[in-house]
Amino acid sequence: MGQEGPRNNICMNSLFTMTRTICAFAVATCLWALPLTARGFLSNLPTSFTSWEKGSITSRVTSSVEISEKGTPVDSHSGYPTSLNRARMEAYKHARESALERLATSIRSMRVDAESTVADVLEEHEDARGRLTEILTTAVKISERPSGFYSSTCEATIGFGDIISALPFEFPQREFPQRDDAKIRTDYTGLVIDGRGLPIVPMLFPSVFTERGLELYGRPFVSSAKARTGLVTYCRNEDEAMRHRKAGARPYYTVALRSLRGCPVIADRDARRILASPETTERLKSCNVIIIINTGKGENQEARAR
Repeated sequence: MGQEGPRNNICMNSLFTMTRTICAFAVATCLWALPLTARGFLSNLPTSFTSWEKGSITSRVTSSVEISEKGTPVDSHSGYPTSLNRARMEAYKHARESALERLATSIRSMRVDAESTVADVLEEHEDARGRLTEILTTAVKISERPSGFYSSTCEATIGFGDIISALPFEFPQREFPQRDDAKIRTDYTGLVIDGRGLPIVPMLFPSVFTERGLELYGRPFVSSAKARTGLVTYCRNEDEAMRHRKAGARPYYTVALRSLRGCPVIADRDARRILASPETTERLKSCNVIIIINTGKGENQEARAR
């Protein structure tokens, strides 16, 4: 009995090492080979969901011990009887592998900008595949808990910042165009755009356009350090947007006129008021931009945006 604890610890350490190796291979396979799944504001897969408010993706999987007709644990591969501890370890291993695989699949389906998804970027840049695979095997936060006598739940979470750091995009930090034709100059702490009812799609690097098709805001104007969780925050309603820290005490609120490739288009008069204030454009450089969109309709919005 006194040696049972050390033996279990050795088994757990060996399982963790083996699982990590298998997961690295599984993640690499998912990033490159699996087909894309439906995209959405709330979720990509039934057990994987993206929080565009918090800037993270989480995958949760529950796996159960396989029980024979006699009520005893059996090996899921061979079908032979096994110990309860070993069966539980196998269930945890399966839950961890599945959580990472589904996390990788959700990452691939993410929209990067108006032109591409993460899968598109990975297809063109082999070095990005290597960086993202490494990040997924080292930076993902894993939590495991029993979810029943015979089952185990594993939750895997990764932040947008880790995903963005693997992508081969530059941030030239261009200066915002200056406008001096606004009748009254007002300093604002952030920009809130109401895009509800329009086919606006959540993405890591969206743009904001004027009626004339000029890019008012986007990746060229911010630094990589400020874009750690993406260029904008997506919210579900006006109250949530106005309470968000990025809105600040005096945000500029406007309603999008239409969408352009999944991004909002605002009126020229709004652009004048925003660009007339150097203080406001400095806030935009800090990614103090919030877009309100319809919830639970990401897939329909994406189809319409195309």
